[in-house]
Amino acid sequence: MVKIPALLQGLLRRADAGGQPPLKPRSGPRLPRRKTMVFESLEPRLLLSDSPLAMPSFASAGIVNLVTPLTSGDIKVETIFQGGIPKIRIWDNIAGGSLAEITFDRNIRVNIQGRDALSDLVTVDLGYDDGVAGTSALTSYALMVDFNGGTDLALLSNDTLRVLSSGPDFYAATSLFLKSTDDIQFNSAVQVQGNLNVESQEAISVNGVALTAADMYLGVTKAVTDGVTLLDGLNLLGDASGSITLSGATLQAADIGVIVNTSVNVNTRSASYASNLIKIATTQTQSNAAITVSGASVLHATAGALTVRATSTVNATTSTQPDSSSTQSDMDASIALSFITSTANVSIGGSALLTSTGLLTVASNNTVTATTRADGGAGSSSGSAVGGTVAGTVIGGATQTAIAGTASLSGGSIAVSALSSRTVDTQAKSTQGGATSGSTQTTGQQKLQQ
Repeated sequence: MVKIPALLQGLLRRADAGGQPPLKPRSGPRLPRRKTMVFESLEPRLLLSDSPLAMPSFASAGIVNLVTPLTSGDIKVETIFQGGIPKIRIWDNIAGGSLAEITFDRNIRVNIQGRDALSDLVTVDLGYDDGVAGTSALTSYALMVDFNGGTDLALLSNDTLRVLSSGPDFYAATSLFLKSTDDIQFNSAVQVQGNLNVESQEAISVNGVALTAADMYLGVTKAVTDGVTLLDGLNLLGDASGSITLSGATLQAADIGVIVNTSVNVNTRSASYASNLIKIATTQTQSNAAITVSGASVLHATAGALTVRATSTVNATTSTQPDSSSTQSDMDASIALSFITSTANVSIGGSALLTSTGLLTVASNNTVTATTRADGGAGSSSGSAVGGTVAGTVIGGATQTAIAGTASLSGGSIAVSALSSRTVDTQAKSTQGGATSGSTQTTGQQKLQQ
């Protein structure tokens, strides 16, 4: 087994720092080479813990489709025991009545459509009372809850799918699949015989409870293909943020994946302002992927790989070009500006213990590709166009993998990395007729003085 103490791992950080100055040649006799620890790059490979797990099949008789009542935003999907038979019941906590009920004698999938612009809460309760001491032996089946919270209003509404079970008995499903467009919270323990697969588009949190399965995948994927166009040519607030938080949590399975992927892919083209004299395109966007393992958390892959990885990816194109209205030489004919923030962060802290019989991977990956062009020589009117051109790109964010506190890693092999790649193409090409000074400084002149 390979073990790396927290002190050494704390040094494995990268925040997009610059390179080191070249070493000077050393004269004199060569000293004996000192032994050092070398971390070799691993070639990409597809691990079971990297991807969502295979979904069980659901017959049509085992599928329940539910639209949340407009007057109720508090729904419970619960196991109950009636007449010696286990059932799944969807209960309206506001109205105090049943919305649907189905005998748990097959794989069951519950699809819930939430309310737009309103906050909804869906609780999954795997606890029940069979009326006798101890827990009766039951035939297990798979359960899936797929919750679409609808459209949220920023800062005003948010939806949550949570696991909060009340006993005294607890149903151990063959496999449990949870999917949500919004947050997923584990506030009670879960034990399944087969796969535990949890997928969110925003955040997953496991707070002080244990999750046990044959194989386990916790994944957050947030992909934004456009921002909010406040005005033509101004693509702002394209925000892809996703996180997984494990606080005092225990995860145990043969293979475990804890994965966050956030991405932004936007293409902003120019619009005209100032009586068509100015062509402007502006992109402001951010992608933030974060995983935090804290407290006395224990992640134990008993017969395979453990992967903890946060990945942020941004592809942004911002472009302008003059047209037939670009006739005033003392103004900017084309302005293209990009403001991009991309962060990938994995933090293993507290007294957390991560162990794996196979490969243990802790990684953060951050990739930005930005193309910003104000091309005065492009378009059908380029031959007669005049005026200045301005292009600018500002990129922020960081890439960090940190093993802090007294946290420790132990595995058959260990790969810890923080990788950042930024490809930036920023071009401002003059118009055919060029630019002249006027009574008021243009944006281009201001940038040249900075």
